[in-house]
This record gives sequence, structure tokens and C-alpha cells, in this order.
Amino acid sequence: MLKKQQVLGKKAVKAAAPKSPRKADEASEGDGWWIDATSYYDENGSFVADSAKGKRYAYRANIKLSNDTATITNLVSTEGFTFDATYPIEGIYDAKTKTIKIPTPEYDDTEGADHYTLVGDMTYYGTQCYVALFAGDFAKTANASGQYALNTTDTLVFDVNDDFTKLTPRTSFGAWAFQEYDNSSEGCLTFFRATAIKKMPAEADLEVIPDTVTFDGASATVGAQLKKTVTLVNRGLKATTISANVNANDCKLAAYKSIKSGEKQTIYVMCNPTKSGKGEGTINIMAASGSKATIHVKTDVSPAPDFSKVTKEGDITFSFGDDFPYVITDTITGYPVAVSTNHGMTVPFAHLYANFTVPEGKTGVFSWKGVSKGASGDGINIYVNDSLIYHNMYAHDDSKTFTYSSGFTDDISNTLVLKSGSYKVAFENASYSDFNDTGKYKSWLYDFALQLFDKEAHKAILKVDSLDFGSHYYDKFAVTDTLTATLLNFGTEPLKVTGATNADAFSAAITDATAAYCAELPVRIVYNAEGLGDKSGKVVLHTTGGDLTLACKATNVALPADYNAIVTAGEFSFDTSSKHPFAVDGNKAYNSTAKFTRADDDNGDYNSYLTASFDVPEGKTYKLSWTGHNSSWDPVVLMNNTIITTGTMIYLDGNVVIATGGKDVDVSSSTLKDEQLTFGPGRHSVEFFYKKVDSKPKYDDKLEISNLALTDVATGIEAIREQATGKAVKNEFFTLDGRRTNGNFSGITLVKETDANGHVSVKKMLK
Repeated sequence: MLKKQQVLGKKAVKAAAPKSPRKADEASEGDGWWIDATSYYDENGSFVADSAKGKRYAYRANIKLSNDTATITNLVSTEGFTFDATYPIEGIYDAKTKTIKIPTPEYDDTEGADHYTLVGDMTYYGTQCYVALFAGDFAKTANASGQYALNTTDTLVFDVNDDFTKLTPRTSFGAWAFQEYDNSSEGCLTFFRATAIKKMPAEADLEVIPDTVTFDGASATVGAQLKKTVTLVNRGLKATTISANVNANDCKLAAYKSIKSGEKQTIYVMCNPTKSGKGEGTINIMAASGSKATIHVKTDVSPAPDFSKVTKEGDITFSFGDDFPYVITDTITGYPVAVSTNHGMTVPFAHLYANFTVPEGKTGVFSWKGVSKGASGDGINIYVNDSLIYHNMYAHDDSKTFTYSSGFTDDISNTLVLKSGSYKVAFENASYSDFNDTGKYKSWLYDFALQLFDKEAHKAILKVDSLDFGSHYYDKFAVTDTLTATLLNFGTEPLKVTGATNADAFSAAITDATAAYCAELPVRIVYNAEGLGDKSGKVVLHTTGGDLTLACKATNVALPADYNAIVTAGEFSFDTSSKHPFAVDGNKAYNSTAKFTRADDDNGDYNSYLTASFDVPEGKTYKLSWTGHNSSWDPVVLMNNTIITTGTMIYLDGNVVIATGGKDVDVSSSTLKDEQLTFGPGRHSVEFFYKKVDSKPKYDDKLEISNLALTDVATGIEAIREQATGKAVKNEFFTLDGRRTNGNFSGITLVKETDANGHVSVKKMLK
């Protein structure tokens, strides 16, 4: 019996292109037959127990009778696969029992190609494979694990009608692949029940798949340009010209003028609704010989979206593309927004076009507010007169973790300064990662505005007049951060920042950069502040287009844990990830995401890090050390490259020095060279990063760090660690072998300090 895992609960094999095509044995054509079949795999290649929900196939086969032998070519469709060769299949024809029987032996990894009835051979990711015929049927109900047992048969049997014009298979049938060199199975390619295998008529015989299309839902509105895909097939032996008779309101057909024998063509039913309401109609596609295929069209159209609800100011008109449009709703935000109506792989795009004109002698300011929600591969592209100005598909790649975000929500609001002319601003929403077509990834837009101003030589505005630097952890060193303020030049003369009036914690980095008419001028705003609490201030930018005031704010908050517990020598200032800060247990720090699963965090962001910064004084050279242990998923080796899905990445001054994973891995500084751990004067940092991508934890799922220390290279003495918990109230002195002294001992002395809070530390002192 065929192994269940070849068919059940997995996607069908996707074939790679062959490297060395080989010619198959030729067979005389015989008579043409047409096969209609439904696969047990859907359009995405995933198994479905109910074949009625699978992908439909319609294709030509040839059958030739010679005494008691029936030779069949193309019995199994090769659609979606590239074969090196296909082979004719021979079955035994019994005129008395009106049957054709073809051997379909069960899989046996000890048997080679001669054991099976071969359909063809193919190259699968560089491996040469045979493709064999198999037959059987699934159980009607699933077992306890949710799988449907497949009962295979050793013979595929077709019942033949009296005039040999129709074949009826007694079981489902398909094809599976196995490797030539060791007979190991690669799995099922196709498996379906043929609903009809009929001899092809002499004349053209047209059919459409599907024979009904429906335009409804959020996308079906007055003014939309809608499109449905239909497959036209000619089941007859003759080519024919075709014509169409459209009897469906606001619809038309895009199709070829002719179709060959046995050919399949993709055609389109287009609908551009001009009024709301329900309707039905037909489109008849006719062959010259008189054969007719009918497409039934159903419509349920809503009124055109009222874009005045999302227009704040200006003369703007809106139009749709030829796919799914945007519609107006207030159920998402509580106020009117234009929301995309595409929903995943089936309909990946939705378009909205904003059309307007900036008259001669005027400068236009076009703006909007909006949000884009998606995952890897999703997002929105924005074009101005076909020029891309904003692109955030695939823009959520984290260069540190080498993984795409599994979920994001982006602010896509923007303001454009435009010269006189006509404009079409296109908003293109993409949703490729919504494999189940739920429509959960969208973009919504509102507050469209067009303002017109007389041309001036010098005029500028801020695109956004406030900057929020957010919340930062504060330890010993001042917090620093940078954001960008964007200036828009209304003036016909170049715009330049000539100076700035800074606030205490916020300052502008002034350069000699300029911006031309209708261009943008970015200016870096730097945040630098010590101490805890809220920080705010106004930065005034002095420009050739006037003074522009930028309101800035930020907050410094205390660390969530005392990371000094992992320090044995030296002075460090710590920072950690805001969403998943490192935790402390005794004298060890570790990622707080240990053992997290998808259920713990819908957004899928499990990364956690701890950064320790330190200063090396002038004239000193320090060596950094720590103890580290990783317990995570093992790395994946692909084409001689090691890929870490979950594991440890350690950075020194921003450069990765350790990247590894596995159950029991030492990630201590002792695994590095001395020169990597040696630092001269200045500020430096070490970052302990636990990259976590796998949705299910393995082993301890943890990076542990302890014994963080700095040592003076010249003397070999550990750097003094200052106490953060209180002033020292008791000092005790010991020699290196543990004998108490009075502190006047010459050489290296151990100093045991106890502060007012009872915290004890030990440091070395040289006399």
C-alpha cells in the first residue's frame, strides 16, 4: 500500500525544471479523449479530503486499441510540472467484461522502475526521479489525528461503455515520484477522481470553467472595474473561430477570436457597474460549428463610495483600478475611512486613484492620513503619475535578525508639495501573506486634502511639526537618539537651514544641504538627556523660508531589572529591549522570551537583547570578558550555509562576533580571540541578542549571561566597580590567598565593600 505521508497532510510536490530532458518512447496517437477531473489538492497545492474542493483539471488524452491492448498517452495531467519525458501507459482491454485494467503496484522501496507503471520522469531539485501511476480511494471519515486513510489498489480499472466512447474509473488515480538512485519516495504529484473520460467529437466542443461568475461583496460598487478569470476549453477535434453574445448589464468579455483542438484559454469577464442592485445575465461563447458555452453572470452592486466623507479639503476626484477597489467604512476606526477590499492570495491587489490639478501660478500641497497593516510581503506602494514615491512591501526586514516581520502596522500619512500640472496619485495595497484569504491585512486612508498657494520665492513648512522620541531606558550614560524632521520647500528659490535655537535635550544637526522648489529637506534632530522622567522642548529651525518650530518630547525610564548583578568588575551602563527586556535570576541575565510560543505573542516578535556599554579612560586598554550559554534550536545547514532560526548573536561595537544555536553551546568570551576583546580609549558596547523565530521552543530556549567584567590589560587588574545601591559603610581587606590584612599590604589587595543597604562586592586594588 502506498505510504500515507506521500499524500496526506502535506502539499503536493512542486517540480523543478529539468536539467537534461530525455526523449520518451513515441506511441501512435490513437483517438482523442477528453478528461474532466477534480484533484485532491487545491489551487495552492494543499491536500483537501473532499475532492470537490480541489483544483479542476480538463485536458486531452489519446487512446489506441490494438487487439487486447489499450495504449493511453497523457492519462495523468502534467499541468504545473516540467517533465523530462512522458511515457505511454499500456492496459489490458477485455471486450467481454468491457474493462481496461492497468497495473498500479504498491510502493516498495526495494523495487526499481520496472516494478511500476511509469507516467514519465522528471528532475526534482537536481535529483532524477521516475513518476509512477497509482490508484485508490480515501476513507470517508478522518482518523483520530485528522487524517484520511488511503486504500490503494494494485490495479486501476476503467469500465468501458458499449460503443467505446466513455470510460469510467472505479477509483481515483494519480502520480507520485521516486528517486532513481535509491528508490526513495518524493511524494504525490497529483491525485484526482476523473468525473468523465469521453471520446472527443469531430467538431469543436466548447466549455467554460467555471460556468458561473459572481460580482458581489465590498468590491462590487458603482464605478468599480471588476474582472473574473474563466477558462475556455475546446473538447472537440477541430479548431474553430469564436464569437460572443453578452446579455449581462455592464459586462463584456475579453477573449481570443479562435481556439485550437484540445486547447485551454484564459479569458476574462469584465464588469463596470453603473447602477446598484442585484442582477443576472449570460454570456454565450459560440463556435463556428454551433457549439455553445454559457457563462452565467450574477451581480450584487452597492452604491458608489462617497469619498467626500474622507476628503478634508480641495477639489479631488477618485477612481478605481481593474481589480478590487477601496470602499468607505467607519467600522474599523469609528470615523469614515477608505479601506482596501483585496483579501490575500486570491486577490492580492487593490487600487485607489486620487486625481486633481494644480493650476498655473500655484503651488499645491497634497496630503493624506493612513495606516497600512500586514506581514512579510504585504504593504502599500504609492505612485505620483506612475513614479514610485513610497514602497513598504518587504520593507520590514530586520537586518540584525535576518527575518521578516510577521506583523506590522505602519503610519503611511504623507504631505507632498507639487508644481502646476495634472496628477494621479495611486495607492496600491498588496496582501500576499494572507494565504487563507481572510482579508485581515489592509490599508485605510482618510483626510485627503489639496491646498493651493500662490508661488513665492521663499516659503517652507514642516511636514510634521512634532517629534516623539518615545521611551528609553536610562542607566548611567546619557540616552541618545536621532529622528529626522522633514522640511517642504514651497519657494521657487532653494531652501536652506541657516541655524537653530535648540532646547536642553534636543538639538538640530545643521548642514549646508539645500532643497529645490517642491523638494524635501531632511534635518536630523538629536536627543541627548540624563536622568529619569519626561523631557520636552521646542527646536526652532531658522531657514531661508522662515522660522519653523518643532515640538519634541521623550521619556527616560528606569531599567526593569538590576543588571549589575551579572557584573564582577568594571562599570557598565545597560540597555535592553523595551518589549522583551532581559530578566535577572541571581547572578545571571537571560532573555525573557524563553519558552514563548505564538499564543504568547500574536505579533510574533520574540527577539530580546541586553546591551552593556562601557568607557575606557585615556591611556588605558581594557579586556572584556563574560560567561555565556546558549540552549536553542539547532542551526539549519542549507547548501553549506549555516542558518540560525533561533539562537544567540553577540555584537562588539556593532559587529557580530558570535552567531550560533544549539542545545548546549558555549558563547563565552573565551571562545573569541584576545584582540577581539581588547578595547582602547573611548565608549564601547557589547550586545547579547537572542534571536527567536521558531514558533515552538526547544531545549531551554535561552541565552544566559554572567560574570561580565573589564580587566586592565597593562596590569592584569580588574577595573573597579562602583556601587549603585549605596555608599560604602564597611571595607575589609584580604590578600589574594584570603588572609585578612589592615589594608597597608603592598601589591594586590582584595577589598570587600558593604554598603548601607547590605550589598556586598569585592574588587582588586594595587598598591
